[in-house]
Amino acid sequence: MTRLPINSILSYSMSEKTTLIKNADYVITMNDNREILENTSLLISGNRIVECPTQVTEADEIIDATHKLVFPGFVNTHHHFFQTGFRFVPEMQSAPLGQWVKILGERSKNFNEQDWYNCSATSLAELVLSGCTTTADHCYLIPHDRNDFFDQEVRAAKDLGVRFHPVRGSMTLSANEGTIFPPHICQSLDMVIREIQRVIDTHHDPSSDSMCHVAAGPCFPVFPVSSSEEEMKEVMRLCRVNGVRMHTHAAEEIDEFDYTVQKTGKTPIGYLESIGCLGQDVWLAHCIFLTRRDIEILAATNTAIASCPSANSRGAGIAKVTEYLQAGIPVGVGVDGAAGNDTSNIQSELRMLRTLQGAREGVLNSYLIDQDPKTRCTIAAELKGTSYLNIDRLFEVGTLHGAKALGRENVIGSLEAGKLADIAIFDDHAISHAGAFFRPGSLFSCSPLRAWHVMINGKTVVMNGELRTADEETIISNQQRTTEKLRK
Repeated sequence: MTRLPINSILSYSMSEKTTLIKNADYVITMNDNREILENTSLLISGNRIVECPTQVTEADEIIDATHKLVFPGFVNTHHHFFQTGFRFVPEMQSAPLGQWVKILGERSKNFNEQDWYNCSATSLAELVLSGCTTTADHCYLIPHDRNDFFDQEVRAAKDLGVRFHPVRGSMTLSANEGTIFPPHICQSLDMVIREIQRVIDTHHDPSSDSMCHVAAGPCFPVFPVSSSEEEMKEVMRLCRVNGVRMHTHAAEEIDEFDYTVQKTGKTPIGYLESIGCLGQDVWLAHCIFLTRRDIEILAATNTAIASCPSANSRGAGIAKVTEYLQAGIPVGVGVDGAAGNDTSNIQSELRMLRTLQGAREGVLNSYLIDQDPKTRCTIAAELKGTSYLNIDRLFEVGTLHGAKALGRENVIGSLEAGKLADIAIFDDHAISHAGAFFRPGSLFSCSPLRAWHVMINGKTVVMNGELRTADEETIISNQQRTTEKLRK
């Protein structure tokens, strides 16, 4: 994006509050040239960046970023807020999927509106304190038709001042239709369609600086099947009529891959393509088990991926993120739900993503060790040198690619004139980061840092490492009360 002309900058400055972030040691711009600027200041007017870098020295508000790192706010592309009520439930840690779903379904009976709000607020607070400014959430569990649970998520994001992409999820196939899902967490297709339209009409703001973009998301289109083909098609149709995006899980398990091939003769990605559920208005969570042809299909259809490394590494596998990026697929990161990943820290998730990419080559070789050297070399040669993820690509995953997955790349994901002022600033003066040669990269290789200052849509949400839009102790206390209820 080019810098705004000077008359536009002056008009911004004259009409709205200006904020100067000055003297930052590093500004990671993520602009077209991927510039990392040193000893730099940037100017904000209202909710927009107007100059980066800037020579301006005065403004209505000045944030002294000396010795600090300034990043575009990170983007989280997949989550399940309600699962924050289920952090480290011992019996769920290694449970088979059917048992895992049963436990989740039974315990979810105890949720009420306040509990749903509490879990959402906890997830949002942790995300923001790790530098996330925009997040999606896949709200697929609707126990006993409590449709207002979705509204509680929207309320929590508004209260905390977080840019939100809530996904109204759905499951229509319950144990009554032979699946593993308890009937009380599933809904009729008629109700699903009505509720998706309601939340779009109520909450979706299509404007360029919108704080709430609603999407829709059938939960499991193939295995374990919770969403029928009719549901997939109807939800996709409704999304396109309303100009909103669709999100779902895909290619997460090897059992899913095998089941879909046996039942449809297609891979999970091939099946979604055959029913018209891919495209630039779709992003898919996980995508671990993709064939070369699947990768080509996603690239050709401009379908994005939300990779969730921590949750996936607990049994599902490691997505081939490096290859997806090389093919031109936008890949964002997702912290996923706390029942599969006990944290909502986006820094640690990006660190895990990069670490696991680097491990893939060695893991494959370790499993091939009993083969003869010729076989080992033949198989391993295909992966040689492809698994390592450079730090500049990781920066893209956490910012611009996440923004593109959510359809917001024109307004967030970089620090340059015209973009929204979604900014995360870090103070890396810490023993865990001392001695780093390249300080911006150390944010994702050393221990995660609590954000020092976070601005979303031009408004301060975190200052000096503390939430300004909510009381952290109150959030913790409320979450503890909810979790105590869910224990019973």
